[in-house]
Amino acid sequence: MFTQPHVLHVDANQAQRERVAASFSQSNALGILHSLSSASNALLYLNRLGPFRDSPKPRAVLLDIDLPRTNGQHFLDMLRTNTRFKAIETVVLLNADSPDALQRLRAFGITDAVAIPRAASDLEPLIQLWKRLLKDPLPEAPPATPIVQPRS
Repeated sequence: MFTQPHVLHVDANQAQRERVAASFSQSNALGILHSLSSASNALLYLNRLGPFRDSPKPRAVLLDIDLPRTNGQHFLDMLRTNTRFKAIETVVLLNADSPDALQRLRAFGITDAVAIPRAASDLEPLIQLWKRLLKDPLPEAPPATPIVQPRS
């Protein structure tokens, strides 16, 4: 049995979140997209706190590097330095206006980036990303065996 992989998308811009969701839908990739508007909510999600306490671990995080408040680079640093999150693939959404940004992000271990889609006609790179990231379903984890403490 297999479970569908989950992707966490973090982007403060509602229109960009809608374009990313459209690309996800158009890709027909097997997976589930979770879209959040802030780094603080993403941290709650990743740590399974508050309203996200039952959230699944994502296979990947798609991050807008230009987040307000807790900026995207600070959030990215938290992802790359926390041992619980290091294994999660991170793809950065970049502004087409900053071509040298990927070079700066390599210091954080980021090798994958895609331009922020400005219109529906710009979705193809994201569609290809979804197909690559989600090509394989995840094997379902075996049920947890309850631990019974012997009574003294």
